[in-house]
Amino acid sequence: MHLLYLARGALARLPIVVRFLDLVLPHVARWQKLFFNTSFRHHLSTAIHKLASVERGAPELESLELHILEPETVDRTAIDNNVIILGGNVPKLTEFAISD
Repeated sequence: MHLLYLARGALARLPIVVRFLDLVLPHVARWQKLFFNTSFRHHLSTAIHKLASVERGAPELESLELHILEPETVDRTAIDNNVIILGGNVPKLTEFAISD
């Protein structure tokens, strides 16, 4: 299994997160687990909206976790909790966690 971590701080800007998601989203049909941790609410919001843009779903996804860890700034970005992600097609999903 390969893991990719973005360093916290000044280098983990939004364009990096968007590019990373754009690179991995074409492989969504093969995902079994997705863990997305960030220090910024706007990164989490972007991740949720990117996942909402995938209509074909993630048929192999079993675990999905989206977290904000140790927020570094006062970020008032609203997290939309009324979004259907991955087209609602996640038949094997047994674990889901989101925290902000």
